[in-house]
Amino acid sequence: TPAGGLLGITVESVDSNEIIFNASVFAVDHLGGFLGNLSAENFELENANSEYEIDILDIQYLEQNQLGAFSATMLFDQSGSINSTDPLDARVTAGLKFADFVRNGDEASIVAFTSGSSVYTSPYEILTAFSDDPAILKPPIQDLDGTEGGGTPLNISIFELIDYTNNSGANENQAIIAFTD
Repeated sequence: TPAGGLLGITVESVDSNEIIFNASVFAVDHLGGFLGNLSAENFELENANSEYEIDILDIQYLEQNQLGAFSATMLFDQSGSINSTDPLDARVTAGLKFADFVRNGDEASIVAFTSGSSVYTSPYEILTAFSDDPAILKPPIQDLDGTEGGGTPLNISIFELIDYTNNSGANENQAIIAFTD
């Protein structure tokens, strides 16, 4: 299924009858590849206020220097609630599939979080530093099966891992991907 997102909006001009703004958006196919050759007919704008008319005036394609290799911290929820909300370990299966896509300069790090259990000494533990080798990334993901327990320090883990990802990831495109319930 294609997907997309809004990157930002800037107001270009405002007068008594008209507001012109630019909306930066992206659209990707089911594999995450950027879609091109889109026209105004490919977009639909929802208008919550029927008092105003909204029109797409122009679509421009911009060269994106953000394309390229990524550095992703894969953050796995190992809290006790996972036992009932993810009994088949779908998050582990998804993580293994994502590890297969690490190639061509991409890299990933494996991190797991829980609190109040004897498994980790802090809210999270870095299980694998950044690597571009799925053979290195997959074993610690597989080892997560059956080690759930404790609380859910999701927010503090993400907050602290922002610096880790920024400082340790080699690529400009960076993300933290949370596999959680």
